[in-house]
Amino acid sequence: MNMETSTGFRYNLPQKILITIMGAFFMGAMWRIRGDWGFGSFWGMLAVSLAYGLFLMSFFGYRKKMTWTVLPLFLVSMPLTIQGWMAVMNLGAGIINTSANGEITYADYNIVSGIFIVFCLGFGWFTFFSFLTGAFFSEKQYRARDFMFAATVYLVVRYAFVFFFSHLLMRLISPQVVEIYREGLVRGGVEMSPMATYVRYYLVNNWQYPYAGGRTYFNTAEAIGYAAATLGVALFARFYKKDKTAGRIMLIISTLSGLAFWVGYLPSILTSGGFHMRGIDTAKLPAWLVNGGWGVTEYSVGFVLGLFVTAYLVFMNHKKLDQSKDVTEGFWPSLEKKPWLNWGYHLLTTGCFALGASMIRPIAALLRDGGHTSSITTGIICMAIPAFIFFGIFFYRSIIKKKTGRPFDMSVQKFAMIGSPLVLVLYCAMYFFLGRGYWEIPNTYPTISATIISLWVVLLGYILLNNLRREK
Repeated sequence: MNMETSTGFRYNLPQKILITIMGAFFMGAMWRIRGDWGFGSFWGMLAVSLAYGLFLMSFFGYRKKMTWTVLPLFLVSMPLTIQGWMAVMNLGAGIINTSANGEITYADYNIVSGIFIVFCLGFGWFTFFSFLTGAFFSEKQYRARDFMFAATVYLVVRYAFVFFFSHLLMRLISPQVVEIYREGLVRGGVEMSPMATYVRYYLVNNWQYPYAGGRTYFNTAEAIGYAAATLGVALFARFYKKDKTAGRIMLIISTLSGLAFWVGYLPSILTSGGFHMRGIDTAKLPAWLVNGGWGVTEYSVGFVLGLFVTAYLVFMNHKKLDQSKDVTEGFWPSLEKKPWLNWGYHLLTTGCFALGASMIRPIAALLRDGGHTSSITTGIICMAIPAFIFFGIFFYRSIIKKKTGRPFDMSVQKFAMIGSPLVLVLYCAMYFFLGRGYWEIPNTYPTISATIISLWVVLLGYILLNNLRREK
């Protein structure tokens, strides 16, 4: 059997299908976990980024561009461009939230417009992950100034849209969102336009919540702005860097993400009675689907997203891509000749952030929610100090004493092959046993079951692939 080696990507068709299935279940489990108490928002996506990033590198880490210096940056790339998504997702079902002051109400919404907004949301979700992935597979070198330029393009386009152009586009493609929020402001006694309130209260958390349509308006403006910024970075790669490979990969991953957000939302559309919350008798649907609620939708979005992105990366033309597998990265100067600087860099990036923060902060939050600590800060302090000492000593032995130049004395791909399933096991353990007592809440059984199945599929998949490698 042909398996992954340092010579390139050598998987046959059944193995590619198995990896794709593993990617779908892997992301499904992690996306559900990220939406749990203690995760969510930035920290939840950091967990997904670490886990799925290691998963990909366990198969593609043979390329010389993925060095130990670049790895921690890749593993934390996903949460940098996340947005609010629950209010916008409803639009894809033809529903707009018109709630105000605790009174929950809904109205019908243009389905075509809603699907487009949801697509924009997904398209702009993984900007720097998709950019780094494109650069990783490219035959061109990317230096620090290229990444700084890409980040500048992203920020300029994003803020130009969220502060101005998004609001103009919303009048054309989403006028109902604008009008409902405008009426909500009038009823709330606010004498400003929707755009003016957005700009003025951009940095004030949840200011828009008391006004009908406010949350949807803010999130829609961001979805359009983030999507435009993502497109801007892809165009930068394609035309400024003249990199067809990176530009194409980034656009395709972003497009697949946009599609996955809406396709993965279909279970919620079904359990809400279909489009506009009518037309489907939910009593005829499977009980596990109806009782699973939002958790099923979270798992579904992650599953479809993992399926789409993994399939694309696995089934690319790797015979052509492997011609550039020995191209080295030019993003960061080599730190191997400066061992103490190398040690400090990895202690902060690899140890404290990529591995440490992505684990410690959720555990601290779950312990607080479960009544085991008085605050998240207490839990973080109790775990961060010993983790800092552990990584400091461990990296010292590898980088300084053994002079390997690496935080772990192994290749990136071998580390990812070990770390990917281990990280998934750890996150599943947090989800199952810390925080709230899920085993006592019947409506969480569908997602608990799906996560358990996902864990076993991924673990058995790795075992099968490793056994085939030994048989080679």
